[in-house]
Amino acid sequence: MDEVVDESPPTGLGLRRQQLRQTGPCEIFKQVLMAATALGVATSWLAKLLVVAATFFTVGRQYRGEKVTLLEALRAMLGLWPKLFVNNLYSTGFTFPVFMVSLTAAMIIIFNASSDAVKYFAFVVIALVLIILAVAIQTLSIFATAVTCYEKTYGWAAYEQAQKLLQRKWNSVPLFALIFYVPVWIYATLFSYLLKDLPRTSLLEELFRIVSYAIVITFLDQRLIVSGALFYFSCFEKPDEQNVSDDMEAGYDSIPSQEV
Repeated sequence: MDEVVDESPPTGLGLRRQQLRQTGPCEIFKQVLMAATALGVATSWLAKLLVVAATFFTVGRQYRGEKVTLLEALRAMLGLWPKLFVNNLYSTGFTFPVFMVSLTAAMIIIFNASSDAVKYFAFVVIALVLIILAVAIQTLSIFATAVTCYEKTYGWAAYEQAQKLLQRKWNSVPLFALIFYVPVWIYATLFSYLLKDLPRTSLLEELFRIVSYAIVITFLDQRLIVSGALFYFSCFEKPDEQNVSDDMEAGYDSIPSQEV
């Protein structure tokens, strides 16, 4: 008796095995790389919080003329990241509504404008307002991070304290933005354009492109964080008279809140 051969197409796990057999090694490596990239993106927020905590801690200790050890930096990272996570939630809560309102206003004006001149004018005005708000929110977020790292305050209270400190330096924010934000945006845009024009003849060149871009963005972020920490200290007219507490939190000497 002839055996019955099942000629139905494979499904489930069998289909996946057949697809893998038909897939070349380069394609499999690309899929693995994409999965690793997705995992990296998922953990990048936490990694950035740890780096921010360590950077602010190091700048604060160096500003007071104290040495920094690796163990102290690690303790600061582990102790501060939950509070910085809460701060980032507030920052996202501020940024998302501003972006959505600006986008909605732009779409309404563009679709209902009577002429192209009105559309262009409205676009320029909305873009300018959005940039100003983005700079203000970013600067406030940096100051809130500094308050969390140096004054044992986080969340909404950190943003309130940051706003009080910035009242002394609001006239310096445009200059701060011009020096630290604008060059970063220009440099990142130009670097992205240069990487885009590079030939993509192999997977290694694509990996080199990704790593190069990540290094540049990390360098620019670190520059902005250090500048923000120093800008925070500049809000105190007499930094030598700051009360440095002996209480230890997250491995650093915190600077208590002052009356503003």
